[in-house]
Amino acid sequence: MNRLGLVPRFVQGLRFTDEATLEIAEMVLSAKMNKSLAALITEAGRTGTRP
Repeated sequence: MNRLGLVPRFVQGLRFTDEATLEIAEMVLSAKMNKSLAALITEAGRTGTRP
């Protein structure tokens, strides 16, 4: 978040997740999942291709 110029916001000690923060989290988690899935597919002897 800091790299993108966003500052975490806290409300009553809890992190407040706005739309921009949620979008960043979704992008990061999607990228990690894609890498993990691609590795599992490769381990199974297949290759992943994009449609």
